[in-house]
Amino acid sequence: MEEGVTDPSSSSDTKPKKFYEIFEEVFPYYLTLGMSAHQFWDEEASLVKAYREAKKIAIREANFDMWLQGRYIYRAVVTAIANTFGDSKGKALEYPDRPDPLLKEDIEAENERRQREKMYALQDYIRRQNQKSLKNNEGETK
Repeated sequence: MEEGVTDPSSSSDTKPKKFYEIFEEVFPYYLTLGMSAHQFWDEEASLVKAYREAKKIAIREANFDMWLQGRYIYRAVVTAIANTFGDSKGKALEYPDRPDPLLKEDIEAENERRQREKMYALQDYIRRQNQKSLKNNEGETK
């Protein structure tokens, strides 16, 4: 004889659901999560929890992706509006030429790239100053 399981969302007037009825009700949901019928009916019961957790992770990732897309759209709109209606004497706002670094190694690589750019700019400045100095010295010795 099967034991009945009550569904907390149902009223007390209805007959308690049987286990197999509950399993048949939730079966399509787990199919949408990517679980095979064999996994649902025949494999380890803890798999359903793993599939639910994987779905939560996927939802969080999709939410982050949408937020990030909104951030890029916002920056594009702000850049366009600032350049259209901004002060004509000011420097034009530029949309970033590369994506924002999100991973630790990407952030570190971006910081290293910026440091290299600063170093090259400083080297170029020193070289130009030395060339000016040499030209001035040549003009004084003639």
